[in-house]
Amino acid sequence: MKDQMTTPSMDGDVRDSMDALRSDVAALKADLKNLGRHGAAEVSRSTSNLLNSASQSAHKLTDEAKAKAELAQQRVGEFASERPLTTIILALLAGAIIGKIITWSSRSR
Repeated sequence: MKDQMTTPSMDGDVRDSMDALRSDVAALKADLKNLGRHGAAEVSRSTSNLLNSASQSAHKLTDEAKAKAELAQQRVGEFASERPLTTIILALLAGAIIGKIITWSSRSR
């Protein structure tokens, strides 16, 4: 029976503990709310940085591909200027091969 009885000091201790617990829960709730706001902002910032990095990489690759294509075009032009007869023969040969492939593929259908 003694266990069931509470003394005024025990009630005060329980009340103080409950008040402290309520205060801690309220602080935790505020911290989680702030974390959600700041976490979303951080995710947004990280995503933006990632997209900027990807965009810069894509521009760099595009510029490199363009430079290589221009160099190849220049080399083909130089080859055609230096060896015009060879260029004509290669063009005719390529055309004949492409023509045979098209004729062969249309007969296969």
